[in-house]
Amino acid sequence: MAANNFFLPENKNVHSQKDFLEKEEQGTWESINYYPDEFKSPNNTPLIINGKNFINISFKNTLIRNVNFINCSFSNCLLIGSVIESCEFVDCEFLKTNTHKIKIKNSLIDPRQFSKNFELKHDANIAVDLFQELYKNSKKEEQPHYANESLYRMKEALGYNLNYKLKVKKITPIQFLYEKIIDKINKITTGYGLKLSRILLFVLVSILLFSLLNFCFREDFHNGNNPNANSFVDAIYFTCVTITTLGYGDITPTSITTKIIIIFESLFGFLFLSLFVSAFINKILRS
Repeated sequence: MAANNFFLPENKNVHSQKDFLEKEEQGTWESINYYPDEFKSPNNTPLIINGKNFINISFKNTLIRNVNFINCSFSNCLLIGSVIESCEFVDCEFLKTNTHKIKIKNSLIDPRQFSKNFELKHDANIAVDLFQELYKNSKKEEQPHYANESLYRMKEALGYNLNYKLKVKKITPIQFLYEKIIDKINKITTGYGLKLSRILLFVLVSILLFSLLNFCFREDFHNGNNPNANSFVDAIYFTCVTITTLGYGDITPTSITTKIIIIFESLFGFLFLSLFVSAFINKILRS
């Protein structure tokens, strides 16, 4: 079941926060439509809700303010049009919870708590809006790690949103195919420019593959300093200096094929080293 359910018609209606709190049974609130405009702490001290389960609970259009949820689970809930203000969600889990048009202000929320919430094939639009809200909140609250994670998940959801755009004919099949390929390549190779480890891993794997390619064509390379230097270590050395654009010139290609290979390796190295530096600088600026 996707997180795009908008109604819970079988629920009981509750019209006060006091009545809602009294409905808890064995650490669980279940099948309740919460109708008051606010769910908040009665004073300046945060209301602490620890280790509770919310199942089929509707907080539609509710201002949830100054409440700390710790180790709580939200399953098949509605947070449609809700405003989360001055709250903390610590070690919580969201499952199939609709967050359509949610607003988040001055709060602490790890976006990974929503990792199991969406089926992106069906919920991409809702997921994009949520992670955009989380990103804006985390950035404003100077939570760089959460901001970075929210931005990554938003871009991931945008990739799935291409399916919806194709379905409603906002883009042509050719545009869809092109953008989908670019999205997949960007996600796998660089993590949308946000995952330094993924960029580094991809570069290292590429160096290994290019080294194998250069080793296969070792007879078409000339080493002026040592004609017998044609081992795999020499291939790795040559690949590294080519990709890093150092290009010492002690080993040179002698055939058309190897020259084309080296041109491609040099362009690849320039592109991905630039991307790595850019991602590294962005990470520093966000931290």
